[in-house]
Amino acid sequence: MSSLTTSVDVNVPAEVAFEQLINYEEFPAFMEGVQEVRATDGTHLHWRSVSTAGALREWDSEITEHIPGKLIAWRNLNDHKNTGQLMLDALADGQTRVTMSMAYELKCPAGQEHVAESDTEHRAAGDLQRFKALVEGKMRGNVGGTA
Repeated sequence: MSSLTTSVDVNVPAEVAFEQLINYEEFPAFMEGVQEVRATDGTHLHWRSVSTAGALREWDSEITEHIPGKLIAWRNLNDHKNTGQLMLDALADGQTRVTMSMAYELKCPAGQEHVAESDTEHRAAGDLQRFKALVEGKMRGNVGGTA
């Protein structure tokens, strides 16, 4: 299993960041390659994505822990082993540090593990930067009570 940890500071309160993170259907707006995320019940999600090689993948995941404003943890239920969590830490001046930690199994040709790990780390960091832009943009749009 490989693992990664990456974080980003967002200029919104933890509650705002958390509400965006549990709006699973909007994940394609900031997660590279993700085409659809659909809640199938209160703790299960169905995912569709396209890999860097262009292959379509579908899988299911389970939310294993949910602490409002603080933490979301998950595990995949299909053949690709993947567990992780998103932790939110309130900072000064209404900012929040969002930290993603993930353990995952690589499915790649022998000898390509380093490339696949680097790609996964790059995608995760990019996803958090796009999340930052999305949630901060929405927050700016709500200043003064407008949408």
